[in-house]
Amino acid sequence: MKNQLLEILTVFKNMSQRFQNISALPVMLLAIGIVTLQPVFAKDKLPPKVKQALMLENYAEATPQLQLLHRQRNSEATYQLALCYLEGKGVTQSLPQAISLLKSIESTSAKANFLLANLY
Repeated sequence: MKNQLLEILTVFKNMSQRFQNISALPVMLLAIGIVTLQPVFAKDKLPPKVKQALMLENYAEATPQLQLLHRQRNSEATYQLALCYLEGKGVTQSLPQAISLLKSIESTSAKANFLLANLY
């Protein structure tokens, strides 16, 4: 994450040198906030097999794997599983279950917060 922040700061430094009359500070703070609020941990990535099953809309194969990853506290898997419950893909449709899953990752997932806000 430190490397990401350094890259972002370098980009904004170059931007501010080009556009000296425009303050890049608000944009820079927003970008840094997004990076720090959305850490990407290896454990929160989906295995290629699960990604492929989701892309091919093979929910019967994907949902059991997503449930296992959810129990291992993989926030991306939890988010994807919530979408499955929300839309009834591979599981019985359940808005309460989808909301429960999204709430379990709301402190680490901006996507979950956005979806929760839209559901309410």
